[in-house]
Amino acid sequence: MTDRLLRLEPDGWDGAPLALAGDRTLIGRSSEADLVVEEPSISREHAVAWLTPTGWEITDAGSSQGTAVNWMRLEPDERVGLVTGDRVELGGLAYMVALEGTPFDSPKPPPRPGRVSHETVSADEFRTRGSLIMKLKEGDTVSRELSWNDFYEVYAPIISGFARRAGCPAGDVDDIVHEVMTNFFRAAERFEYDPALGRFRGYLKTAAINALRQRYRKNRRKTSFDPAWLEEHPGRTDTLWAREWLGQLIVRAIETVRATTSIESRSWDAFELYGRRNVPIDEVSERLGMSPQAIRKAKSRVSQLIRDEISRLREEEG
Repeated sequence: MTDRLLRLEPDGWDGAPLALAGDRTLIGRSSEADLVVEEPSISREHAVAWLTPTGWEITDAGSSQGTAVNWMRLEPDERVGLVTGDRVELGGLAYMVALEGTPFDSPKPPPRPGRVSHETVSADEFRTRGSLIMKLKEGDTVSRELSWNDFYEVYAPIISGFARRAGCPAGDVDDIVHEVMTNFFRAAERFEYDPALGRFRGYLKTAAINALRQRYRKNRRKTSFDPAWLEEHPGRTDTLWAREWLGQLIVRAIETVRATTSIESRSWDAFELYGRRNVPIDEVSERLGMSPQAIRKAKSRVSQLIRDEISRLREEEG
């Protein structure tokens, strides 16, 4: 009996979490499914999850409303690996992935391909979070300013989105972001990230929660928002943070794949329309002048490149 468990925590709705432990689990509305989810948007046989020697995988089972991982649509023959922090959509329901038990000995992602773009962009543009902090420590004024801009562009949207989803008043969100970023800037000279003490994203989440708490203490007489629930419900808080972190990770992965590959624009359009926006394939075919087979092939190719880049970014950031 394996101790490896796949948990799907509801993202943005008050449904019950799903727990999967078998070698093969059929998820669906049918009473014959291994895991029954009685929701109108779930097909009788909606998706299948497998426990493999290298990790959990999932695919669509020919559902009417589709299955997606990290906002990328899956085909019935397309099996995709899952790790903690991924987002799975089953019809109209969305979940965040949490793996429990013995870690998998998963293979590392392939090396990032060389750039083919002729844009004037430094090799540091897509470097790790650690490199950004190291650049903040450099004495040169220009290097400090450029690295700070990079750092802000990557992490400010995460803090902003988390604060909004946590219920922070809209008028206070920018101040929360400013406070967290200012504190990091002030500490840049002495800050040393030690992966052994926890992931950087956990460190940043704690900083964001502290900023929300301090803001509440200053304005408690003027607001009904109380961040105490973030500490009282750590599971929900982790889900909120993971969702924002993943969203920004995907943005960076897409930007990197666009910059480092020579994929034609029509293939990107097929990926966006069919793979991300769920536009019916016949409509995409008419709009782009591509056959359904070519659309699926382009979508799958771009999706795989983006998934590889997400894996590389996660590997780099610890």
